[in-house]
Parts: sequence; C-alpha cells; structure tokens
Amino acid sequence: MYRSSLTLAFVVLYSAAGAASDLSSVYVAPGGRHLRVISEGAGWCARLGDDRPSHGMWPSADVLFESASAAAGSRCAAVVLTGMGTDAVRGCRAVRREQGRIVVQAPHDCTVSGMTAAVIADGHVDHVGTLAQIARVLVEWCDRWL
Repeated sequence: MYRSSLTLAFVVLYSAAGAASDLSSVYVAPGGRHLRVISEGAGWCARLGDDRPSHGMWPSADVLFESASAAAGSRCAAVVLTGMGTDAVRGCRAVRREQGRIVVQAPHDCTVSGMTAAVIADGHVDHVGTLAQIARVLVEWCDRWL
C-alpha cells in the first residue's frame, strides 16, 4: 500500500538520557528503553529507563502514556498508531482518568491494527482517523492548549 510522506513542522529524534523537551520536537524511544515524561519546573522532560519490558514491550506505550498523563494531566494527548497487542490500553486508561485526550489511527489505515483495535474496543477514544485526520485533530488541540 502506498503512503504519501508527511511534512512535519517538528524535529523528530530519538530521545537521549536527560534531554530537555521542547514543543518544537517529537521524541521517539529507542529500542530496548522505555520513554517517560516527567514534570520539570513549569514544563516537562523526557527520560529514558532501562527497566524491564511491560507486557513484553520495550519501549512500551503504556509506560509512556501513564507517565505523560501523570505529568501533564488534562493537557496530555495519547496518539496510538499502528502496532500489535494490547500495549497502550492501560496507558490510555490513565490518560482518560486525568481527562487527557486520546486519538487512534483507524484500523483500516494501519499496517498492523491489533493495538489500535484494542484501544478502540476499550472505549473512551476522542477521535479515530487516518494519519492526515489525526494531524489535523492534533493541530486543533494544540491551538486550544497553547
């Protein structure tokens, strides 16, 4: 299946230990490390952890979303994209408890839809859509939050 490339107005990079976070970057967890978001002063910081896999996943969406919801509360947005298994379900529940937002890639738009289908089946999703639709929703949310 052909996917058009998306142009982002963000820098996308692997998170590094102790790196300060900024709103113009997107951080990705390297394999074999969990990525967490922690409160730091008036903002947030990305931290890498070497702890054990969660549900066999390393990095784990659950670990990321649970930490992000604890740090950002109602300003947390969980974005669940293509993947397998139930990783992200527990983390999305934590986001929902803090009144954060959850957006999920539509299963028909995914390469592997197990993770997105599991989150949708668990309920309380704010938006389900294609990658292009998700991008528009995130811009709308950020405009309201910033």
